[in-house]
Amino acid sequence: MAADNNDIRSVKDLYNALKYKKYSESTSDVMKDAGEELLKRDEKLLLTASNNLGEKPIFCAVRYGQSQMFEFLADKMELEKLSEEESKAHSRRNDGTTVLHISMTTECLG
Repeated sequence: MAADNNDIRSVKDLYNALKYKKYSESTSDVMKDAGEELLKRDEKLLLTASNNLGEKPIFCAVRYGQSQMFEFLADKMELEKLSEEESKAHSRRNDGTTVLHISMTTECLG
């Protein structure tokens, strides 16, 4: 499944929509705090590691409905400044599923 500009734009649109939305403070704050601690220890691991499905941390944040973690990672990655290729690497897993697909499938964010 080939990525197109709509996939990339969708990731950035999702980011912008979530950026201004208010969220519950409990679980997301705990995850964000853990992310900040991991970032201090190994920035590359937190921002670029992937699991066996090819999901990067920002993809997993969407998958599990962690809105504040998504915002945190997007800010640290400077998502809005990434090239199309760099953005694709973070927004799609090995089977071609995009962050937009997973957010709609899991109904976690929106």
